[in-house]
Amino acid sequence: MKKTQQILATLALGTLILSGCDQTVMVKTQTTETKTPVQEEQKVETKVETKQDEVVEFGKLKKVSLSSVLATAKKDILTGEIKNKQIYDKTAVDNQETRDALWEENEERLVDVYEAGTIKKAPYEGWKLVILATICEGPCDAPSIYRLAWDEKSGKIVLLTKYSNEYIYPMGLEVLKSDADDNFEIPDLKAPQSVLLADGETALSLVARDDAGFLKGSTPDEAKVEIKNFEQELGTKAFTDAKLGDFYFAPKPAGISVVDSGMLLFPQADGTVSSYRYDASKFMENGSLIFDQTDYNKNVYLNDYDLMDRGCGVFAVGYFVTDINSADLKSLGKTAGVEIFEPKNIQFFSELSDLAWQNDPASYAVSSAYMGYKEMFEYMDELKGKTPPTFEQFAASRPVLYWKDPFGRYSAIIKKENKVPAECGKPVIYLYPEKTAQVNVQVGIDKFTKTEPAYGEKGWNVIAKPTGELLNLADGKNYPYLFWEGISKKELPVRRGFVIARADADKFLTEKLAMMGLNEQESKDFREFWVAKMQANTEPYIFVSFLGTDEFNKIAPLQISPAPETLIRVFMFYNPLSQKVAVDPQYLSAKERKGFTVVEWGGTSSAPWQIQ
Repeated sequence: MKKTQQILATLALGTLILSGCDQTVMVKTQTTETKTPVQEEQKVETKVETKQDEVVEFGKLKKVSLSSVLATAKKDILTGEIKNKQIYDKTAVDNQETRDALWEENEERLVDVYEAGTIKKAPYEGWKLVILATICEGPCDAPSIYRLAWDEKSGKIVLLTKYSNEYIYPMGLEVLKSDADDNFEIPDLKAPQSVLLADGETALSLVARDDAGFLKGSTPDEAKVEIKNFEQELGTKAFTDAKLGDFYFAPKPAGISVVDSGMLLFPQADGTVSSYRYDASKFMENGSLIFDQTDYNKNVYLNDYDLMDRGCGVFAVGYFVTDINSADLKSLGKTAGVEIFEPKNIQFFSELSDLAWQNDPASYAVSSAYMGYKEMFEYMDELKGKTPPTFEQFAASRPVLYWKDPFGRYSAIIKKENKVPAECGKPVIYLYPEKTAQVNVQVGIDKFTKTEPAYGEKGWNVIAKPTGELLNLADGKNYPYLFWEGISKKELPVRRGFVIARADADKFLTEKLAMMGLNEQESKDFREFWVAKMQANTEPYIFVSFLGTDEFNKIAPLQISPAPETLIRVFMFYNPLSQKVAVDPQYLSAKERKGFTVVEWGGTSSAPWQIQ
């Protein structure tokens, strides 16, 4: 398998700048100006005053006892944990020591509870508003947050579903759904799906409620260390909504000044933080710049472009903005209220380096895109035997463009035809039963492109040994693991991760895979498959993010019978970068292996890696 030498035109995290073409606009589809909110330059205090409404009297978050809040549900929660752990022996189920150990392992260790205020409205008048924040087992971007109404006197609890995550974890907390209120509203915790800016037309859309964790300094000193890791600082104030309050830019870490996240942060009254992004669908779906009424190829149709890179259902959330000198850009015109740009001058760099990037970032980016595009002619069936374009021809096709967001910041878009759809790359499944057993494994992926052994009508049926050796019943052969590759149409954003030097990929993965619970052999198998592919791209840096068990289950659900007691799924998304970018670090942890254990790893990338 030949390894790719260049990434395709890499857009994710805003590192691509644009190609050059010297034409002027003849027709504009829309000339409406978008009013730009004033961006305040001063650094704001991270302490945000809580607002008082008619429903809840908010106060500073206070740590409370999990056992006291969940006292009335404790029996049912433990029953769920016992079932999940497959403890069917009645003696063990009724043993108080066993039940105490399960509670300590799966609730006390994994859940933090905070009192956020007192509810002032029926039917929960006088009850406490409490937040349950669950700790991650494996990679995650933020704790899962559930809000409850709690009557301290009676011990009764009601799950407020409008202000809780969509799925419950750990599994024992599923019982909270049995007494839930789908209608109760707390105006100051609304975090609406869409927020209009001052022009009354431009909208920000909610990425996910509470996905940025807690505001810096809002959690009590007694909060679990893992929760403290998800405290979020605010950058400069972006704008003030008359009803909701202040929105802030995500902060730039020290030492990284050229690229930052396009996300906007919204601190809520109970100390949590949600994130928003500008909704670019309007101009991306309908925008166009017409230069020639008779030649389609000379025009710009924005539905031919993407905001971000994706791979097997995974994409970088929001968009990323770059500090670039506006004098180096030329406006192509406005469409759907958004101004589109390209750089004035582009030269070809046959060798890419940090110095080249610093001296001429636009030429660096387009040169990198061109070299990746040329390589597609060597392995893509529809391009084999054809002559690739010259650099001048490639640049003239406008493979990458820039647009200005409502806050006056520049971000890039990339032509879809310059990108190769990525697969879910070599997920492998290891089975470690406590004793030799027959096991059925099924993967809920949209389309398989390769499996080994062959995937049957009802998945794989194997005899698994405690050593991990598998006997496939369909062909009678032995395998060290189950292997599949496929394509998922489901989408999942990544919000946190790491930016590493390309040369450090092996060292980085050795450390992080161990932190997530992979053993030496599993880590070795992972690195043997992925390191060479990560280093085949010539960009000096790589953005890496990991999806854990809960996230991976959304892309490719795994069904195993008999069910394992421990399931560890690690899925990597990586994106080659021309320069360092600012990202929030990701929290990683390992799940303890107990009983029948199943481990799976896989990955995908915004850059092509499966080269024939």
